[in-house]
Formats: sequence, C-alpha cells, structure tokens
Amino acid sequence: MQKVSICPVCQDWVLDEQKWTSNSSGESTGARRGGTDPRTDERSRAGTRPADRMRRRIYLALPNGGVVSLYRLTRTPSGLFVVGTMAKAGAGQHLSYQEDGVCFDHSGGQRARGRRRPLAGHTGAVTLVLTHLMLYQVDAREITNLDQVRAGDILIDRPGDIGIEIILSDYLEELPARPDRPNADLHFIPMAPQLLVEVFDASGALGPPRYPDDANWEPPFLRQPSGKDQLSR
Repeated sequence: MQKVSICPVCQDWVLDEQKWTSNSSGESTGARRGGTDPRTDERSRAGTRPADRMRRRIYLALPNGGVVSLYRLTRTPSGLFVVGTMAKAGAGQHLSYQEDGVCFDHSGGQRARGRRRPLAGHTGAVTLVLTHLMLYQVDAREITNLDQVRAGDILIDRPGDIGIEIILSDYLEELPARPDRPNADLHFIPMAPQLLVEVFDASGALGPPRYPDDANWEPPFLRQPSGKDQLSR
C-alpha cells in the first residue's frame, strides 16, 4: 500500500482505513481508462442506497499510462475524511468532518478547528475543497499502475491543469454551468449526505467556490519545527 503522511487529526481515519483494508478485497478496474462516468455512476443502479461506509480515491491519469493518487475520501462511523495525497501539485489539504460536527482542516502549514451541524443531519450544500491541480508539478515518484484504480474510484483523464471542487450536499442533483469552468464533469459519491466532485479545465486562476464554507472556525494553529503548535495571530 502506498504510504501517505497523515496529520495528527486524521488518526481516526488511519485506524479505520487499516481495518477496512484488512477486511476488504476491493475490485480493481484493471486497464480501463476514464474512471467513473458521471452519467452511469453508482446512484443510477437500481436499488442503490447511500452507503453507511464509503471509501473512494481520486486519481489522475498520466500520458505515460500511469496514474497518481490525488485524494482519499473516506466515510466511517467516526465521520468524513478528505486526505490530499499530492501536495506538490496542489492536492495537499487534509480535512475531517466528525459525526458531532467538529471539523479540522490542515492546509498551507496551518491547522484549524471549527464546527458545523452534525454530519448525519447536514442539510444544504457546502464546498469542502476547491483546488487548482498543476500537472507539471506532479511528483513522478508517486506514479503507480492503472490497476490500482478500483471500481467506484474517480479517474481523471485530461491533458492540462484542472480544477477540482468537492461539495457536500443532501439535495443537489446537478450544478449549473459556469463560464469559468469549461468542460466540466460531475461525479457523485453515494453516502448520506452525498459528495459531489466537479472536475473542470483550469487555465488560470480559479473563481470562487460554489458554496462558501459555513463552518465556525477558530483561529488557526501553525505547525512548529519542535512539534508544538502556536496560535496564529
């Protein structure tokens, strides 16, 4: 299994990931390219209900036939965890949304704590991640084989820089077109509430998120070389 550096607040995710891996024999998608089709994703299957537990990954297909992991998305009884696995290219944010509503966000060398309504009762829509991924900065050491992509994972196959927005919502079925998001695709990840992953071409600066964050955030903490935290002022 590929090793990923996980921040301290994601330790619950690590434990659940280890338990899941030891008890799961996920189906590989083999040599196919293209990932999940937004028109035929898991919601369209007859009898499908939102998953009580969910584990998905977002991969980027490379011209040489390999892939790199961008994000791990995990829903467990503890909460929702979004872990960026390609920080060098722009996908490095780690965040958690716990069942009781407590949230942690690690990005830009800072760690912040906030609170939303409890996850299971979340209503409305909120953007969790909006990132600009720069293809030329992908770390070649992280390239893996296409057979690592499993059924249900999202495989992005685009030639240039991309934008990714991950949205949590209990009601959205589609997103209106935006002129600053050409060639947009929308993927659905079944859970309660569900995740929507919008992928689009990004030739310049990204516009604003579709659904600005509504969490009540405390002042962020800076990570110090000594391992101690310092309140950012």
